[in-house]
Amino acid sequence: MNERPAVGVRVPPGRLTARLYPDLQLRSSGFPAARLLPAPPAGAGREAHTAIRAARRLAACREDFRTTVFPALKDRFPGLERADRNRIVRSSRLVGRGAPLPEETTALLDALGQGTWAKDWTTAVTAADTADHAARLAYLEAVDAVLGQVRARLGQTRVHQAIGQSSSGFAERLFRPGGAVHGSGPLRAGGRHDLMTAHRYLRRLATRCETVSFFGPSCFARLAPDLDVALRLDPPTAERTAVDASAWLVRELAKLTAPRGGDVLVGRDPLWRVEDGALVRTADGRSVPLTPQAAALWEALDGRRPIRESARTAGLSAERLRTALTTIRPAVRRGPLVASTERHALRALVEALPEPGAAGALLGRLERVAAAPWPEREAVLAEAAEALDAAGLATARRGGEHYADRSFWHEERSSPYSERVRLGAPTLARLSAVVTAVLEPLYLAALLARMDARDTVRAAFGGRRVPLAHAATADLSTASTRREELRRALVDLVDRTPAGPDGAVRLTSAAVAQACRPFWSRISASDLAPSAALPGLDLLAVGASPAAATWVLGEVHDDSSSVLGGSSTRVHTDPERLYADFCAAVSRLVDPGTMAGVVSRRRSMHITPELPGLALELSGVSGRPHDTVAPVAHATVSADGTAIEVDGVRRWLYPGDLSSTLHRALSLPCVVPVDLAGPTGSPRVLIDDVVVTRASWHVPCPDGAEPGYLHWSGWQQTRHAHGLPRRIFVRHPAETKPIFVDLDDPVAVDDLARLGPGTVRISECLPDLDALWWRPDGEAQVAELRIACLIDVEGWTT
Repeated sequence: MNERPAVGVRVPPGRLTARLYPDLQLRSSGFPAARLLPAPPAGAGREAHTAIRAARRLAACREDFRTTVFPALKDRFPGLERADRNRIVRSSRLVGRGAPLPEETTALLDALGQGTWAKDWTTAVTAADTADHAARLAYLEAVDAVLGQVRARLGQTRVHQAIGQSSSGFAERLFRPGGAVHGSGPLRAGGRHDLMTAHRYLRRLATRCETVSFFGPSCFARLAPDLDVALRLDPPTAERTAVDASAWLVRELAKLTAPRGGDVLVGRDPLWRVEDGALVRTADGRSVPLTPQAAALWEALDGRRPIRESARTAGLSAERLRTALTTIRPAVRRGPLVASTERHALRALVEALPEPGAAGALLGRLERVAAAPWPEREAVLAEAAEALDAAGLATARRGGEHYADRSFWHEERSSPYSERVRLGAPTLARLSAVVTAVLEPLYLAALLARMDARDTVRAAFGGRRVPLAHAATADLSTASTRREELRRALVDLVDRTPAGPDGAVRLTSAAVAQACRPFWSRISASDLAPSAALPGLDLLAVGASPAAATWVLGEVHDDSSSVLGGSSTRVHTDPERLYADFCAAVSRLVDPGTMAGVVSRRRSMHITPELPGLALELSGVSGRPHDTVAPVAHATVSADGTAIEVDGVRRWLYPGDLSSTLHRALSLPCVVPVDLAGPTGSPRVLIDDVVVTRASWHVPCPDGAEPGYLHWSGWQQTRHAHGLPRRIFVRHPAETKPIFVDLDDPVAVDDLARLGPGTVRISECLPDLDALWWRPDGEAQVAELRIACLIDVEGWTT
C-alpha cells in the first residue's frame, strides 16, 4: 500500500497541529438551483410590503387619535350638542375598525380643530384599502405563477426519478395521468396541495447536500498542493450506481432464510460473560447458572459455524446439546448476522447463506436496478416488491426508520466528476486559513466537555470499576459546566465586539485565543490524554472561486471516518484502498493498541466504519478478524472514569460510537460545533474571515394557521420587523430538518402553515444561491466539502 501523506496545517504554533486528509468528499445537491427553484414574481412581495407600510401608517393615525385627538375632543364635550358628542363616540369605533369617517363627522372634526388629522385618516384608510386589495391580488397571481413553474420543473426526468426514489407513493399520485402534473384544466384543491408538496421536494433537492442520493451524487475529490490553480476538473465519466436493500429488510431476510436445525448459526450474545460458574448479563446483572455441558457449549460457540459443529467441539450428544442450549438460550443470538459496517449488506447475507433463496433473488433484481436506466428500472423494482409481498415481507416502513430506509431499497450514485476533482494550492491555502481560525475553540470545548463528563462518571460510580454495558444504561447528566463557561465567554466576546455596516461581527483569532487562554490553564496533562481527535468538517464557500471565497463552517462531526469509509464509498473505484489509507493515517496519529470502537446494530444505510484497534461488539457484528474482536461484556469502565479496560488492557474509544456523557468521558476528544447564538439569535459571526455562525433569529410563527393571504402577510410582517433576508432556512419544533424558504415565494411561505404554531429558528441562507462556486456543467449547484481533520497536540504548555 502506497502511503499518501496528509497535508499539514499548524494551529497555533506550539500547541495544536492539524492535518487535512487529502482525500475528501465534495457533496452537492446534484441539481442546478436555477433549474429547480421557481422564480416568484416580484410583485407579491413588493405589494405586500406596500400594504404593510400602509397598515402601519393607518395604525399610527389610530394611535394619534387615541392618545391626542380623542382626549382633546372629549374636553370639548361640555359645549357640544348630544348629536355631535354621539358622532365623536361613533368615530372612535370606526377608527378602531380602520373604517372611513362619514362626511359630517369629518366636517365636525375640522370645525373642532382636528381637520388635519381627519384628512390624514381618510388618506390612510384609502391607501391601506387600496394596498391591501393590490397585495391580495398580487399574492393570488404569484401563487398561480409559482405553481405553474413547479408543474413545468416536474417535467424533468431526473426530478421525476428523484421524487420517486424519495417517496414512491407520492410520486405515483403526483405523476399519474390526470394528476397535478399531467392533468389538464384548472387545478383542484388536491392538485394544488400535491404541487405545494412537490415544491417542497424541489426546494430540498436544489438547496440541500443530502447524505443520501436524492440526487446528491457522491463526488470524491483530492487536495493537490502541487497544483497551481484553484480547481481542476478532469473530463467526466459515466455515473456509477450501487443499490442495496434497506437495513431492516436485510435483518428480516436473515430471519426468513436462516438455516434450520443443526445448520443454524448460534453465537454468544456479547452482553453476557461467565462469572463464578454462571452466565451474567453485564448490562443489568441477570444471571443463568451453568451446568458443565452448558459451560462447554458456551465456550465452543463463535457464531460463525453451524451449531452441530459447536456441539461436536464441546463433545455433546444431540440430547445434551438440546438441554445445554435451553439453559443458555437467553445469552445467545442466531445468525446469519451481517457485519454492521458491510458496504454491500444484501450481498454479504447471500454469501453467508448455504442457499440464497429470497435474498439471492432480491440481490439479482437490485443489481438489475443498478444497471437499468430510468424509468425502465421501475418495472424491476415493482417485480421485486411483488416477490417480497409474496414472501410475506414488507416493502416499506415509516415510523422509526431513517428517511433513507423507508423503502425496501436505497442507492448511492456517483457524480460524473467523482475522483476527477483536484483542489490546488490556492484553495488549499484558504482551507488552511479556515482551520487555523476555527480549530482552537472547537478543540478546547471538546477537552472541557470531556473533563466534565469524566467528573460525572466518577461521581456516578463512586470511583469503582463497572461493566461498560452497565454504565451505558446509567442516567448520567449531560450538563457540561466548563464547556458552557467557554461558550458564554465567546458569546460575551461577540456581544462586546461592534458589528460592521453589514451587521456582521468580525472577531480576530487573537481575540478568540485571549478568551480561550483562562480555560487552557485549567487543563492538566492527565486531562489532555488522549489528545488526538479526528473530526469531520463541512465547509461551504461564498463566491465564484474556492481560492478567493469567504468560507463558512457548516457542521462539525466528531468522527470523520464515514467520509472515507461510509456508504457513499460503494461508488468509489477502490473503496478498500481509500479507507485502508485513511486507517493508516489514523494509526500514525494514535496507537491502535490503545484504542477500541463499539459496534452497534446498523439502523440505516449509513455506515460508521471500524477504525484501527479492538472491535467491541454490542448490538452489532464486527467485520474484523476474530482475534481483533471482543464482546462488550469484557469491557469495564476504569475506576478513574477516563478509559475502558478490556482483558487487562487500558483503551479509549473512538468518537462517534456512543453519543452520551459516558462516551465523551472514555473517548478521544469529541470535536463538535460551539453554538454562539443567544436566546434571540445571533448576528453573523466571523473569526478572521471565516464565518463560524450564520445570522439567526428566534421568532414566533405568525398568526394564521391556514395557507392563504393572511399567513403570507404575517410572514412578510415578520420579515420586515426582524430585517430577515430573502432566502432563509427555517427550523420548526415539528420538523427535524431545516426548510429552505424564499420569502418572495408565497407557495414556499404557505407551506410553513402545515407546521402549526411555535417558535422557529431562522438562519440566513449562506452561501446564497447567487454566490455558488461549484458549476460542474456550467450551472451553479449548492455544494460543500467534507474533510477529515486529524488533530493532535504539538507540544503541551499551559
